[in-house]
Amino acid sequence: MKEKNVKQDYGPLEAVPMSERHVGFWDSVATFAGATLQPTTWTLGGTMICLGVFSGILTTTIATLISYTFIALFALMTFYSGTSTAGMARFVLGIRGSSIFSISSIINSLGWSIVSNYMAAITYSYVFQLIFHTPAYGEAGCELYMIIGCLLNAILSYLAVGIGGTRLMKVFERFMMIALVIFSVVLFYILLKGLSWNDVLSFVVPDEMKMSFFGGLDFLLAVTITFAVLGGDLGRSMKTTTTAKYTPIIGGVAAMLCFVIMGMCGIILHFKTTGEFNIDVANPSTLAMSMGLGIVALLVVLFATVTTNMIDVFAMTNNIENLWPSLGFSKSALFAGLLPILFCWLPVAVSSFFDVFYSFADFLGALFPPILVIILMDFFVIRKKNVDMHDIDSPDGKYWYSGGYNVTAIVIWAIGSVIFFIMHIVLGFDFFSNVILSMVIVAVLYYIAATNSVKKGYYQ
Repeated sequence: MKEKNVKQDYGPLEAVPMSERHVGFWDSVATFAGATLQPTTWTLGGTMICLGVFSGILTTTIATLISYTFIALFALMTFYSGTSTAGMARFVLGIRGSSIFSISSIINSLGWSIVSNYMAAITYSYVFQLIFHTPAYGEAGCELYMIIGCLLNAILSYLAVGIGGTRLMKVFERFMMIALVIFSVVLFYILLKGLSWNDVLSFVVPDEMKMSFFGGLDFLLAVTITFAVLGGDLGRSMKTTTTAKYTPIIGGVAAMLCFVIMGMCGIILHFKTTGEFNIDVANPSTLAMSMGLGIVALLVVLFATVTTNMIDVFAMTNNIENLWPSLGFSKSALFAGLLPILFCWLPVAVSSFFDVFYSFADFLGALFPPILVIILMDFFVIRKKNVDMHDIDSPDGKYWYSGGYNVTAIVIWAIGSVIFFIMHIVLGFDFFSNVILSMVIVAVLYYIAATNSVKKGYYQ
């Protein structure tokens, strides 16, 4: 029987009832795997191989297990509460204070959307070359066609979210998961045909490109742990606690390892055939072209970026609606779709994409790990999973704190970001993970401050 009165998507300040939760176990695995199985992940292989093959794989495994455990905790948190990550931020930072988190999250999602659109633009340039014989990525005059590709991809991503929301995202991820698995198996087979185990095991990274273990760990933690924001937005639509607990880890870690290793193999094969160590060749479009896989393979890569972008646009929609609840879902999705369209051309204009990407990772590492720890500590440890949805938008309620801001939480968040910035950027510590250190310090500070506030009656 056809469902009646089923909403397309709930606002970030609403709780999704169990009857409306439509994401099952394997749909969720496909969503997290699909969000991870995307061209940007391949390029991470270009970074992680700078640790060496074994150290790169080990570091990737450790970092993704940590990150996707946090993502799963966010999915579990919003599964219990029913509200979005932006809604959860209101309980911790205050109704007005949550706007700081939403602005940060919009920058995060916009940044990833821009990166994803850039990767799509590389693919578009090859597609255009095959059809129209125009310059492709890396050739003189390719910039115009890459900008056109960026715009097309951004528009497609907006239309998918604006029209279908999470339900269409789920359908897209199902089909793309199948297509990407087939594509990955074929490309991996071709890569391994050109490489022996000795080629892989004996590969030595040039000294000037080597990276320390903790440097690589921090980089990967910074770029993956921020997906906890997306995990929270998706968790409220999951059917069971098992889905929330395990699917981010199963889908995300497996996909990350698969594509990072494939990116590494692409670089090793390029080095074997040309003698050049070039991390740029880790992107799947360049590999697909060099392997002669043709336009079908390029289209799979292309639409993989759309499915990833959909999740970024969806997360931006929730945060825009948190800032301006009166807009509603459709208008918020329109603004969320317009932002990548306006800024998607930026990577094409810079001389070194990876330099910008590394700077973006430093920004993410400073800003997000501290607040993610605070939100989880607040919900699971301080409030023990008890939040009052009736007060989520009430100026007279318990989440108004002081003028709408929980100054304590905001200050501790700022302290955590400054600690990371000093350790990682200013002092360049690499004897341990600066991301983990800043998170541990923030967790201790917030626990002490929050438990003291509870005793004084400020939180409950």
